Amino acid sequence: MLFFLHGNDPFLIQRRKQAFTQAFTKKYPTGEIHSFDFEDTGSSDDVQRALSAAEQGLFATQKCILLLHPLSLREEGAERLTAFLEKYTETDFPEVTFLFVQSKGFRKNDKLAMLLKKVASKEEVLDTPVGKGLDAWVRQELASIDSRGTITDTALQNLIRATNGELMRLSSELEKLAFFFEDGKVTEESVDELVEFAREEVLFQALDALSRGDKGRALLLFRTQEDGPQSIYPLLSMCAWQVRRLLLLREGYDQGARNASQAASYAGLQPFVAEKALRFISSLPAARLKRALALLSEFDTRLKQGNIDPGVALSLFVWKF
Repeated sequence: MLFFLHGNDPFLIQRRKQAFTQAFTKKYPTGEIHSFDFEDTGSSDDVQRALSAAEQGLFATQKCILLLHPLSLREEGAERLTAFLEKYTETDFPEVTFLFVQSKGFRKNDKLAMLLKKVASKEEVLDTPVGKGLDAWVRQELASIDSRGTITDTALQNLIRATNGELMRLSSELEKLAFFFEDGKVTEESVDELVEFAREEVLFQALDALSRGDKGRALLLFRTQEDGPQSIYPLLSMCAWQVRRLLLLREGYDQGARNASQAASYAGLQPFVAEKALRFISSLPAARLKRALALLSEFDTRLKQGNIDPGVALSLFVWKF
């Protein structure tokens, strides 16, 4: 069987992928799971190695072949995978389950994507819920954490605003809130006390200032979030997380996702977050954002080795961004 799992929310996709492999292992305790990621390695030979894993030896066994980011394949790799899929329905794979997982946006007329949709036994789309759908997801997630859990309307909206509607953060904050709530209810007061609102917005403003070349303003904003040297490392980590989001948004922007709805869908963000970022994303070319990520990665290594002071790393990031 062949399954095609895709969508714009990496958290939901990762969770579904884990559930899929766990179900496979439970059904086939002696089965094999093989995983191949084409995001960085997408040659024809890489595809051949992945497909070869489906071949049976002397003793047949159930296999689950995970093929991640298939739509990131380079031309030759995509051609080899296309050739395989075109003959898939004519080939007998009774003991092999293929799971194709795409967690980045793609064009509706992408040839490989259309072929996957055609041959898949089941296609599953996991996009970030918005509006009332997001409200319902939060309530369901809380109930799954603690069956007693409820949340007031005001607390729910404050929580979504504090986390920018990102499901991973929402789930994490809900676990924390559920540990402290009384009588099974998350209130506005508990959200205000336990959920951090300010830091992400300040970092967003700092990156906005950097996009305009206002390094002094950016550095001042970063400094407001310092609470001793030990606080700077997580601050740089949050910078990397924000830059990765902006890079994904820029990729969508370059492919024509120019309004908040399109950009949010492509990057897996809430529309109000995408709308804010679109105000300055044109000033941040993809090459510049990639250099910023490389710089942060270098600082991460040097900080772990003790080769640079955290404060110096933060200042250098601002001046070299």
